[in-house]
Amino acid sequence: QFQAATVGPLVSLPFDEGGGTTANSTVGGYVCNLSSVGWGSPGLIGASSFSLDGVRYCTIASTPALRPTTQFTLAGWFKASTTDTGGGTIVALPNDAAILYLNNTGHLVCQLYNGVSFNSVVSAPTYLNNVKTFASCSYQQGTGIVMRVNHTTVGALSLSIPIDYSLGGTENVEVGRSSGSPLDYGFIGILDQVEIRDTPLSDADDLALYQQGLTLVRRMIGTVLR
Repeated sequence: QFQAATVGPLVSLPFDEGGGTTANSTVGGYVCNLSSVGWGSPGLIGASSFSLDGVRYCTIASTPALRPTTQFTLAGWFKASTTDTGGGTIVALPNDAAILYLNNTGHLVCQLYNGVSFNSVVSAPTYLNNVKTFASCSYQQGTGIVMRVNHTTVGALSLSIPIDYSLGGTENVEVGRSSGSPLDYGFIGILDQVEIRDTPLSDADDLALYQQGLTLVRRMIGTVLR
């Protein structure tokens, strides 16, 4: 079990801009630069979402803070009904050191580069059902990987390795694709409230994020109904 986090996210992208070619993180001052304009309104859990076609993506310039070495969390809301031939990346750390993505059969995957190959957790369920879904992947050296979907654990792997950034590919954080070998998976669908943390999520932390998203959905529905 991971301990409760004492700090918030490094990056939190609500994609509420609804237009333009940048998406601003609500923490850290980070900006995600869109490769092309793509917005959906209303959003999965807010005013708007990032709409992706398999080619569109956004990137955040790497900083030392965005290259955690012993623990991390990648999380976000998504909705998809198909993928490209390889799959669809939700979010990837610089150099594809860690990636949360849907493979081409709709299984959710969290993988971590160990300097030679990837250590991966793959969900048994598939998620190409065009339904709003919350996914998180947390890692802590010495404990391992835990992947959850809608606050249900769908995969875990005991592991004790540092996070390795020597794979190559882009130096940036990428949302909607991962550009290093062997992956270049453009997401097709909608992404919202994407987060990166340098701590793992405890069960209570994950539940809080999931419930927060559900609360925002209800508020948006209430606004529309009124």
